[in-house]
Amino acid sequence: MERIRADLIVFDLDGTLVDSGRDIANAVNHVREKVGLKPMEAGEVLKHVGSGLRKTLHDSLDDFSRNSEELVAGFVDYYGRHMLDNARLYGPVKDVLAHFRDKRKVVVSNKLERYSRRILEALGVSDHFEFVMGRDSVEKPKPDPEPLFCVSGRTGVPLERMVLVGDGENDINCANAAGVRCIAAGYGFGEPDSLRALNPSCFIGDLGEIKDILE
Repeated sequence: MERIRADLIVFDLDGTLVDSGRDIANAVNHVREKVGLKPMEAGEVLKHVGSGLRKTLHDSLDDFSRNSEELVAGFVDYYGRHMLDNARLYGPVKDVLAHFRDKRKVVVSNKLERYSRRILEALGVSDHFEFVMGRDSVEKPKPDPEPLFCVSGRTGVPLERMVLVGDGENDINCANAAGVRCIAAGYGFGEPDSLRALNPSCFIGDLGEIKDILE
């Protein structure tokens, strides 16, 4: 496999660094229960994760538009109290972060910035990253390339010297639109075949594999 040279690694959060799926699914099902719907399997909920909260709820509920603000508030309240019930780092994360201790790293998520920071702090890895960006950190979150343009502006690292690691179609589309190389994380929430179809720079089935890819 061809190695990728990068001065900066941009990590997605949910489904890439952190397995947060059960807590997200529980929060969605809390909202579904409030409107009289039966719970969805976690795997089905996670198919709708990655494009922001409103899109997740829109795709997970029968009639999101009728009470959208109330439903969003219900999710935010529940998830804010339960986001750390089951969240855990994927197994290789600490080893990978230690391996790349001398390489610059940031997190760009479509989760709210304050939630992203709280999870990374609680799981003990926040000090590895120069900064964290959420969907509320920019006007246009992933799949728009704006987050990567902002990262380049804040760090001074050219886009061609960055690499994005993410598990979602939004990650790959964002990277492709920005001209940034992308490593598709096939172990996360995204469908592997769908990720491959978007032509990422490479595909991994385990985060630890990037130790042999990046230099």
